[in-house]
Amino acid sequence: MVGALGRLMAAAGVAAGGVGALGFRRWFLRRPLPPRSERLALPGLEGAVEILFDRWGVPHVFAGSEKDAVFAQGYVHARDRLWQMELNRRLARGELAELLGSAAVPLDRFLRRLGLRRISEAELDGIGAERDLLDTYAAGVHAYVESHPLPVEFTLLRFRPQPWRPVDSLAFGHFMTFTQTWNWESELVRWRLASRHGAERAAEMEPGQVAAGVPVFSAGGSNNWVVAPGRSATGRALLANDPHLGPQVPGVWYAVHLDGGDYQVTGVSLPGIPGAVIGHNQRIAWGITSGIADTADLYLEEGGDGRVIREEIRVKGGPTLVEEVRMTAHGPLLNGTLGIPARPPLALKAVVLEEPAPTAALRKLARAGDWPEFLEALSGWTHPCLNFVYADVEGNIGYKLAGRVPVRSSGEGELPVTAAAGGEWTGYVPFEAMPETYNPPDGLFATANTRPAVPFDAFVTRDWIDDGRWRRIIERLAALPKHDLADLAAIQADTVSLPGREAMSRLTGIQVSGDGARRALELVAGWDGDMAAGSAAAAIYRTFRRQLIDRLHADLPPAEREYLHGRGLDPVLVTSSAFLFKGSSIFLGHLDRLAAEPELVADAFEAAVEELARAQGPDPTRWRWGRLHQVFWRHPVGTAAPLLDRLLRLSRGPFPAGGDEDTPNQTGCNVWNGFEATFALASYRQLFDVGDWDRSRFVLPPGQSGHPGSPHYADLLERWRNVEYAPLLWSRAAIEAAVEDRADLVPA
Repeated sequence: MVGALGRLMAAAGVAAGGVGALGFRRWFLRRPLPPRSERLALPGLEGAVEILFDRWGVPHVFAGSEKDAVFAQGYVHARDRLWQMELNRRLARGELAELLGSAAVPLDRFLRRLGLRRISEAELDGIGAERDLLDTYAAGVHAYVESHPLPVEFTLLRFRPQPWRPVDSLAFGHFMTFTQTWNWESELVRWRLASRHGAERAAEMEPGQVAAGVPVFSAGGSNNWVVAPGRSATGRALLANDPHLGPQVPGVWYAVHLDGGDYQVTGVSLPGIPGAVIGHNQRIAWGITSGIADTADLYLEEGGDGRVIREEIRVKGGPTLVEEVRMTAHGPLLNGTLGIPARPPLALKAVVLEEPAPTAALRKLARAGDWPEFLEALSGWTHPCLNFVYADVEGNIGYKLAGRVPVRSSGEGELPVTAAAGGEWTGYVPFEAMPETYNPPDGLFATANTRPAVPFDAFVTRDWIDDGRWRRIIERLAALPKHDLADLAAIQADTVSLPGREAMSRLTGIQVSGDGARRALELVAGWDGDMAAGSAAAAIYRTFRRQLIDRLHADLPPAEREYLHGRGLDPVLVTSSAFLFKGSSIFLGHLDRLAAEPELVADAFEAAVEELARAQGPDPTRWRWGRLHQVFWRHPVGTAAPLLDRLLRLSRGPFPAGGDEDTPNQTGCNVWNGFEATFALASYRQLFDVGDWDRSRFVLPPGQSGHPGSPHYADLLERWRNVEYAPLLWSRAAIEAAVEDRADLVPA
């Protein structure tokens, strides 16, 4: 997303002035840094607050109440991530064009259709005690902004932010949910393909069986797992989590420790939203992955267009535009955005557009002390739909899929529907019917965005993610009688693709011509599936996979072939579709179907060899996956101004990357940019030895601070690349031993 936003800035002609000679760089970057030690009297506090920053940039907030702790969280979020917060709220509100000019208008038009700001304003007055905390958080943000210089991005872009408001926190929360709202984009892609090529041909484009290795029982981007004490070397439960999102600068998450009386929690937060989304308190720990639930549908509207909402889009350097948002009984019409023509009217119905943010549930989660309280908190979790794993100090482990999932009167949300044809929502799946397990008998449980390995009857989605990552995690967990944190770290570092191994084993019978092709075939014969950056076999596998899909659908226009590689509708908001999530099962399905046509398979393999020879030379043993598959941490301003980027070192990379979509150490390919490893990767890693909290480990790339001049701007990047960690401290004694900076806040 950040790279695409940077291209928007470049197209908008973003100013890059204000920085001259290289000698100016140090002063310019360090000027807005907060002081290492400060004492401030601030309005809005009820009592004194002490904030200790450890040597990894993590703030440990000690306050007398939850309210003061939340005030301080707003303060530290603004201290380290104010520019990111401004960008995120403009995304959520559809106000990028006001900052970036006409290049951002298409993005704003789509976001105004969604109406996340309108939704948030409507729900603000009905959220009870949480409203007071959102006000308090906003006051903490304001307190920092009013007493410190603004980050360098505001200087470069020549603007000053408006005060942060509670509605901004809600709108950004809704935006994050929208990024985890699945299937509607796949409905649109399938509809386009079926409309142009017929239902039978469209069905042939998706062979194979998704999640074939997951036990089905009675049912039809990220990893997490838990280990019971009986399978743990320490005798305590263990918990691991690494949510997968696109790389960006600053990173998505911000680590924080809040101690406010009876409110104590540590983990990672989203700058702009109070509380911790992932982490632990005194008694329980939890981790999350996307549930991939189908929580949105497209409707082909047959009646009138409904009411009209006029939205004014301010455009930097241009006239204000009026966007007419047409509402229907199902939701806003999307026609005119994402390349959708004016007819037929196409409306989006989604849980995120109809249900309030889970603000209260997040508070309850941080206070839960056992499994019943954990479930009670999650019963109010509205969106996004997430896989929660659980462990507590008593040694219990568990799992729950939480979030609102619609029940449809008919169908499985595969394609856009008309109201007359059925598919209307009749309610939500009851919380009790959502997948769940508590203290599983084998002492292990894992999720990786695929169908949960527990009995359940409810329909959740037809488009689960392929099960390669899940099978590899379970394979490694089952291989040892007992585990410690080092074993869990090794799984987070694992770059073995089981689908890749299976696919290459199907090539043993093909005949290829040419010395290079024969040598390449020898390299993949018996390959263990390790997608290491230095692997030649991995480069052959992924290049061959793309070549085969292209040859099978050579009659399709290039844009439609890109759909079949998983490209979504927009490089910023809708980057991928189910064709990417299910790419391996589709590919294996094609190989099985082509078993009687080895010549076509051989032709695609030879084409892949030719492609690699042109790119990396004629010797297959010298080919490297990491030369194709690289990861960038791009700063939006730096992407828009490459010279400025190099001068200020705003972006980082590229770096060779191992893995792909199917490896536990996921580095998904960005189908908008070849094999670039910027679709989904570990945006945060955590390891907990539950109860021995000072042994907790974390890493988030590139670092805690969003200030390019800060020592914590990218100090965790090498640890992330090497799958190494920093301590996530809990006890006061451990924190005191690692203090680097401090801030003392007292009531004005």
